[in-house]
Amino acid sequence: MKCIFQKIQIHNFKSFADQEFDFSSRPGISTIVGVNNDIPGAANAAGKSSLFSALFYVLFGKDAVKTKNKFLKNRYVDSNEFNVKLYLTIDGKSFKIDRGSIGAASYLKLFDVNGDGSETEISKASILETECFLK
Repeated sequence: MKCIFQKIQIHNFKSFADQEFDFSSRPGISTIVGVNNDIPGAANAAGKSSLFSALFYVLFGKDAVKTKNKFLKNRYVDSNEFNVKLYLTIDGKSFKIDRGSIGAASYLKLFDVNGDGSETEISKASILETECFLK
């Protein structure tokens, strides 16, 4: 099975308010570097770990360093919701995974992305069933 991440959209998650990373423009990417815009020349606090956490969260429903979901929301944004959307291809077929939380309610949605860019939801009845389907 060949799985390729196309792009990730992050909303109110950890250090990100709204951010999109397009991986398709750099096929074979293996290194992520960051620039801290507040401290010239610094790479710390640039969001590299938050990007990894967002990827881990959208795929597995938890943070890589076991942060509780209520602390995943960006604390500087006045909103009670956060989400991460991952666009990927598996063996040439396109999908979107949308996972997040609105208040205390978590959700997971899975979409088949058609050739014209339209999306068809293929989520199951519950988060657990959808996670099992993803495996």
